[in-house]
Amino acid sequence: MKLCRAGSDSTAAISSVCSTGSGSRSDRSHGYSVLDVIPERAQVDYYILSDKKSPTATSSWTCSYRTRSGTQKVERVDAPVL
Repeated sequence: MKLCRAGSDSTAAISSVCSTGSGSRSDRSHGYSVLDVIPERAQVDYYILSDKKSPTATSSWTCSYRTRSGTQKVERVDAPVL
């Protein structure tokens, strides 16, 4: 498992793609991603923080993408890796 730096350019870009449409772009640019790699596929799950300044902030899953082994196609998936 790999955690990407919150607020990175790639995280902010994906956050805007994954957005549900609520809040401003800056509200969606603080979060983290989880990369899960197994022989069959690689999947990244994106999460957004409710309030980056609050020690009791919660995170919510926003979207996920995967690439199946042996392909070069990225596809959106309906759920994060559990």
